[in-house]
Amino acid sequence: MIEIESALQNLDRAAMARLLERIYGIHHDIDEIIESHIESAGFAPGESNNVAASMMRRIEQIASEHEFVGYRQSYAFAGRLRSLLEDIDTLLREQEAIAALESTERFLQLIEPVMNRVDDSGGDLGEVFRQAVDQWLDTAAQVRAVSPGHLNWVEKVLYFFDHNDYGCLDNIISHSRKLLSEEELRQLAWRFENEARKALASQANDRDYNSAAAHACLGLRSVAEALDDMGLYEKSTLIASPEPNHRQLESIIQFALEINDLERADYWLQQPQWQGDPARQSRLRAELLRQQGCIEQLKAHLLQAFLDRPSESTLGHYWGFASEQERAGIKQQAETMARECDDPANAIGMLLTLGNTLLAAETAIDRADSLPARLYSTMQEWAEQFEAAGQTLAAAVCYRALLTDLLGRGYSKAYHHGARYFHKLIELDRHIDDYGGLADGEAFIRQLQKQHWRKRAFWAGAGYPNKSP
Repeated sequence: MIEIESALQNLDRAAMARLLERIYGIHHDIDEIIESHIESAGFAPGESNNVAASMMRRIEQIASEHEFVGYRQSYAFAGRLRSLLEDIDTLLREQEAIAALESTERFLQLIEPVMNRVDDSGGDLGEVFRQAVDQWLDTAAQVRAVSPGHLNWVEKVLYFFDHNDYGCLDNIISHSRKLLSEEELRQLAWRFENEARKALASQANDRDYNSAAAHACLGLRSVAEALDDMGLYEKSTLIASPEPNHRQLESIIQFALEINDLERADYWLQQPQWQGDPARQSRLRAELLRQQGCIEQLKAHLLQAFLDRPSESTLGHYWGFASEQERAGIKQQAETMARECDDPANAIGMLLTLGNTLLAAETAIDRADSLPARLYSTMQEWAEQFEAAGQTLAAAVCYRALLTDLLGRGYSKAYHHGARYFHKLIELDRHIDDYGGLADGEAFIRQLQKQHWRKRAFWAGAGYPNKSP
């Protein structure tokens, strides 16, 4: 693979010109990128800003498009947006910050038309627009430093905050510390608090959702995040919920841990509401102890959490901190708990954590009919561990569960994975002499053919007949 950056730097001007001539005209988006860079190279202060015009043309081109962009194409579309955003930052901002600010703001106005026609299930577009928020804030801070009166900065930030239907502008206040002063942010906090109290006071029915109060509380929370202010963050919840529920308490504690206010984290962990969710409280308590540096207390806490709620997760948390001697002391008891565990996923996960691959394999074989096949990544990890340890039948059981579940759901988009599982089973079958009461390889394939012969796309991908001869 050629290191493209270093290779391009070694090209002379003539070779670079020939390369651009060959590329130019292949695709409209590429043409615009080339034009933007050429215009940037030829721009001098005081001349007409062709770069700004080029950026706006590219933005308006995207705004004028109406074709639906599906999930498979959304990543490439997000790359197109990201390239435009980076060009605004690197080509235009260095020359004219105000023009870059205006271009970035126009870029943010693409959120609604783009989100309405693009399948952003993967979240790539949302991430680009969140990057654009930070870029706008950085550019605005640069402009404000030399032209303080260019905009009413507080009102502009508020405008973005109030026009955030798609959630892409969530960070406009919380990331605004470079742009807005502490005094301005505290004035915003006072404003949001008053709005929240007025909205709550005018609410006729406590059971109705109060969108105005929720919006104001979100604003207050955003200011708290910008200032790392624990009191404001607590207030943003307590105004509407004097007795926070578990999830609200979790949010408050996580913020306290993020800003290292360990005293307030400890206070909220002692609230009586946690009696209804001890597992969540235990996880947060463990993180508090870790940040406090109380490792011995942390280990005792994690061990007790495992003994109270045996699972792969609770065991794994303890195992990561325990010494070899401490692990040896709990291993036999943990293996007994794993044997008695009703959940096969937790049982196998605990045994693999303990390093007892043999017992984990026996458990997988004994409970083959109840393996949680939809834990795809976990099941594949198990299969790989079993195969590496010579537990071939257990590995085959995992691949059978994956393939049976995939075909049972008729998930055609994943048939290529199914074909891989199928061929892996054929490979493993060559090394299995005793199936221990389970159907052998040929019988398993015949069963698949009988149940799923109509799924011709799968059998074609596997290169195998869909019916027995």
